[in-house]
Amino acid sequence: MLRKTSDNIISEYGCERKATTIRLYSSDDELVCIELTPAFITEDGNIFWDRYDSLTVYRTDCEKFLIPIFDEIFPVKDPDPNNSWGMQDNFDPCSLNWFGREDWLKIAELLRKRCADRKSDERDFCLEAAGFIERTADISGIFCIEGNL
Repeated sequence: MLRKTSDNIISEYGCERKATTIRLYSSDDELVCIELTPAFITEDGNIFWDRYDSLTVYRTDCEKFLIPIFDEIFPVKDPDPNNSWGMQDNFDPCSLNWFGREDWLKIAELLRKRCADRKSDERDFCLEAAGFIERTADISGIFCIEGNL
Protein backbone atom coordinates (compact mmCIF):
# COMPACT_ATOMS: atom_id res chain seq x y z
CA MET A 1 0.00 0.00 0.00
CA LEU A 2 1.28 3.46 -0.93
CA ARG A 3 2.42 5.42 2.12
CA LYS A 4 2.60 9.19 1.77
CA THR A 5 3.71 11.70 4.37
CA SER A 6 4.12 15.46 4.09
CA ASP A 7 5.76 17.95 6.41
CA ASN A 8 6.02 21.71 6.21
CA ILE A 9 9.64 22.68 6.78
CA ILE A 10 11.64 25.89 6.83
CA SER A 11 14.82 25.92 4.74
CA GLU A 12 18.04 27.43 6.01
CA TYR A 13 17.12 30.55 4.00
CA GLY A 14 13.75 30.88 5.72
CA CYS A 15 11.60 29.55 2.89
CA GLU A 16 8.63 27.45 3.94
CA ARG A 17 8.05 24.42 1.74
CA LYS A 18 6.31 21.07 1.80
CA ALA A 19 8.50 17.96 1.87
CA THR A 20 6.57 14.89 0.75
CA THR A 21 7.75 11.30 0.96
CA ILE A 22 6.18 8.38 -0.86
CA ARG A 23 6.95 4.72 -0.20
CA LEU A 24 5.59 1.53 -1.62
CA TYR A 25 8.23 -1.18 -1.25
CA SER A 26 10.78 0.91 0.64
CA SER A 27 10.83 0.21 4.35
CA ASP A 28 10.28 3.00 6.84
CA ASP A 29 13.85 2.66 8.13
CA GLU A 30 15.55 3.16 4.74
CA LEU A 31 17.81 6.19 4.74
CA VAL A 32 19.13 6.19 1.18
CA CYS A 33 16.96 8.25 -1.16
CA ILE A 34 16.59 10.80 -3.91
CA GLU A 35 14.82 14.14 -3.63
CA LEU A 36 13.07 15.72 -6.61
CA THR A 37 12.55 19.49 -6.60
CA PRO A 38 12.35 22.57 -8.81
CA ALA A 39 15.42 24.80 -8.55
CA PHE A 40 15.78 28.56 -8.43
CA ILE A 41 18.55 30.30 -10.37
CA THR A 42 19.47 33.90 -9.63
CA GLU A 43 20.53 36.43 -12.25
CA ASP A 44 24.14 36.01 -11.17
CA GLY A 45 23.95 32.21 -11.60
CA ASN A 46 23.49 31.01 -8.02
CA ILE A 47 21.23 27.98 -7.79
CA PHE A 48 19.01 27.00 -4.88
CA TRP A 49 17.02 23.78 -4.71
CA ASP A 50 15.59 24.18 -1.23
CA ARG A 51 13.04 26.89 -2.03
CA TYR A 52 10.21 24.78 -3.43
CA ASP A 53 8.18 21.71 -2.47
CA SER A 54 10.03 18.43 -2.82
CA LEU A 55 9.32 14.73 -3.25
CA THR A 56 11.52 12.09 -1.62
CA VAL A 57 11.67 8.51 -2.88
CA TYR A 58 13.69 5.88 -1.04
CA ARG A 59 16.12 3.39 -2.54
CA THR A 60 13.96 0.30 -3.06
CA ASP A 61 11.24 2.26 -4.83
CA CYS A 62 13.73 4.42 -6.69
CA GLU A 63 15.54 1.38 -8.08
CA LYS A 64 12.28 -0.27 -9.11
CA PHE A 65 10.49 2.69 -10.67
CA LEU A 66 12.80 5.65 -11.34
CA ILE A 67 16.30 4.40 -12.17
CA PRO A 68 15.06 2.53 -15.28
CA ILE A 69 13.45 5.77 -16.48
CA PHE A 70 16.60 7.78 -15.80
CA ASP A 71 18.60 5.20 -17.74
CA GLU A 72 16.25 5.73 -20.66
CA ILE A 73 16.20 9.55 -20.77
CA PHE A 74 19.90 10.21 -20.25
CA PRO A 75 21.82 12.00 -21.61
CA VAL A 76 19.84 15.11 -20.73
CA LYS A 77 20.22 18.59 -22.20
CA ASP A 78 22.00 21.35 -20.33
CA PRO A 79 19.22 23.20 -18.43
CA ASP A 80 21.38 26.27 -17.77
CA PRO A 81 20.20 29.17 -19.95
CA ASN A 82 23.88 30.04 -20.52
CA ASN A 83 24.72 26.43 -21.50
CA SER A 84 27.62 26.47 -19.06
CA TRP A 85 27.12 23.01 -17.55
CA GLY A 86 27.18 20.91 -20.67
CA MET A 87 25.23 17.76 -21.34
CA GLN A 88 24.85 15.33 -18.45
CA ASP A 89 25.52 11.84 -19.80
CA ASN A 90 24.39 9.66 -16.88
CA PHE A 91 22.23 9.87 -13.80
CA ASP A 92 24.46 10.22 -10.73
CA PRO A 93 22.65 8.55 -7.82
CA CYS A 94 25.06 10.09 -5.30
CA SER A 95 24.92 13.73 -6.29
CA LEU A 96 23.00 16.53 -7.99
CA ASN A 97 21.33 15.94 -11.34
CA TRP A 98 19.97 18.90 -13.29
CA PHE A 99 17.04 18.80 -15.70
CA GLY A 100 15.35 21.27 -17.98
CA ARG A 101 11.54 21.36 -18.22
CA GLU A 102 11.40 19.07 -21.27
CA ASP A 103 13.43 16.31 -19.62
CA TRP A 104 11.60 16.82 -16.30
CA LEU A 105 8.27 16.24 -18.01
CA LYS A 106 9.68 13.24 -19.91
CA ILE A 107 10.15 11.52 -16.53
CA ALA A 108 6.45 12.03 -15.75
CA GLU A 109 5.41 10.85 -19.20
CA LEU A 110 7.40 7.63 -18.89
CA LEU A 111 6.11 7.01 -15.36
CA ARG A 112 2.53 7.29 -16.62
CA LYS A 113 3.21 4.96 -19.57
CA ARG A 114 4.92 2.34 -17.44
CA CYS A 115 2.27 2.33 -14.73
CA ALA A 116 -0.70 1.93 -17.04
CA ASP A 117 -0.76 -1.86 -16.80
CA ARG A 118 0.68 -2.33 -13.29
CA LYS A 119 -1.21 -3.49 -10.24
CA SER A 120 -3.04 -0.73 -8.39
CA ASP A 121 -0.44 -0.04 -5.67
CA GLU A 122 2.36 0.34 -8.20
CA ARG A 123 0.15 2.44 -10.44
CA ASP A 124 -0.73 4.71 -7.48
CA PHE A 125 2.97 5.16 -6.70
CA CYS A 126 3.87 6.04 -10.30
CA LEU A 127 0.92 8.40 -10.66
CA GLU A 128 1.81 10.18 -7.42
CA ALA A 129 5.40 10.76 -8.61
CA ALA A 130 4.28 11.78 -12.11
CA GLY A 131 1.71 14.17 -10.65
CA PHE A 132 4.33 15.89 -8.50
CA ILE A 133 6.60 16.39 -11.52
CA GLU A 134 3.74 17.76 -13.62
CA ARG A 135 2.51 20.09 -10.85
CA THR A 136 5.98 21.60 -10.45
CA ALA A 137 6.86 21.88 -14.16
CA ASP A 138 5.75 25.50 -14.47
CA ILE A 139 7.57 26.71 -11.36
CA SER A 140 11.01 26.87 -12.94
CA GLY A 141 13.04 26.00 -16.00
CA ILE A 142 15.60 24.06 -13.95
CA PHE A 143 14.91 21.04 -11.76
CA CYS A 144 17.10 19.00 -9.47
CA ILE A 145 17.20 15.40 -8.36
CA GLU A 146 19.64 15.03 -5.50
CA GLY A 147 20.66 11.56 -4.50
CA ASN A 148 22.54 9.78 -1.76
CA LEU A 149 22.09 6.30 -3.23
